[in-house]
Amino acid sequence: MHKAPIAEWLLTHVSTSQRASEVVGDLLEQKPSLIQFWLTIARIAVALTWHWIFGVFLAGLSGFVVLAPYSLLVKPRWNLTYHRDEPWRLWAVYLAAAAVCFGTNTGLAVSRYGFRDRLTWMSAAIWAILITCACCAWMPHALYVVAFLLTAGLAALLPSSATRRLVFCVLAPTAAYAGTSAVFILLSQPTSIPLASTGAATNVIFGIVTFLTSIVIESVVLARLRPVLLGE
Repeated sequence: MHKAPIAEWLLTHVSTSQRASEVVGDLLEQKPSLIQFWLTIARIAVALTWHWIFGVFLAGLSGFVVLAPYSLLVKPRWNLTYHRDEPWRLWAVYLAAAAVCFGTNTGLAVSRYGFRDRLTWMSAAIWAILITCACCAWMPHALYVVAFLLTAGLAALLPSSATRRLVFCVLAPTAAYAGTSAVFILLSQPTSIPLASTGAATNVIFGIVTFLTSIVIESVVLARLRPVLLGE
């Protein structure tokens, strides 16, 4: 039977290889049926990953937290501007996109490490700042304020090695999510997806696949980096 190596391989992605081997070995000693065996493996996998599954839900919810104030405060002002090429419009889109990316990282951090964790606090702070900047990008001199806040934040966080590791532990998974999403978007350009309406079935399926793939890669990077950088 090849079920034992396959089950161990699956469990090693949500646990350690030693623990996966012990779980499968104990299960085989009970001599369950094939259906009972795989149902038990599925229950164990869900029990070990429910934090991450809940994190995927929070990550998706974070996108609505960004889009709700952006739609109320920024989008109506697009039609009020006389010059369509005003730079704040492009910066508002970039800042909102960055806020969405950091929101996914915040959702994963909350579900896996809790509200009181310093990684969660750091990611949530950056997320909140980006949302505020995106919603205020239309204001006079807003871009200069954003540049000042970014410079001041880096100057305050980077001198300390502890905060540098913390910042990198937030930036790396977020960059993994953004990079994966960008790859999917680039791959879709030669297809009919960009030309279809937002509510089209192909776009909905493409969006779900892009989101889930990006989240999985982001969660893997986060889970691997945190013990290395923060020693926790």
